[in-house]
Amino acid sequence: MSVVFGILCVLLIALWVRSFWHLDMYFIPVVNFVAQSLRGCFVLYWAQEIGVNFGGHQSEPASIAQLSHDIPGTYFWFRLTNLPTETTLLMPMWLPLAVTAGIATTPWLRWRFTLRTLLIASTLIAVVLCLIVLAVR
Repeated sequence: MSVVFGILCVLLIALWVRSFWHLDMYFIPVVNFVAQSLRGCFVLYWAQEIGVNFGGHQSEPASIAQLSHDIPGTYFWFRLTNLPTETTLLMPMWLPLAVTAGIATTPWLRWRFTLRTLLIASTLIAVVLCLIVLAVR
């Protein structure tokens, strides 16, 4: 299982690097869901109308992409943005990359916890949840 997540981690790194030169769009027309990669972010939204009848992939240079002009800069945290036709969630690519890297490395960890380890882990979880609440505001 860790091999699968290790390969997924490498593929996410490749997509992250590619996102600075190309806008890749993946769409599922049944639910009108669109996922795009641009400037180190995943752009997720439910489109009102995709314009095609089948799911798939579309790619174009990031410099000529319309979304490139609507979303300035690179984001390092979650952000809800109101674009002209829909509300869009911007998610940095480091988050799924960190999750897959963490899952890939867990089989090699020793699972012996002390009270100190438990307190440190719960403190880190509290800090992350606090940062999420502050970012949403």
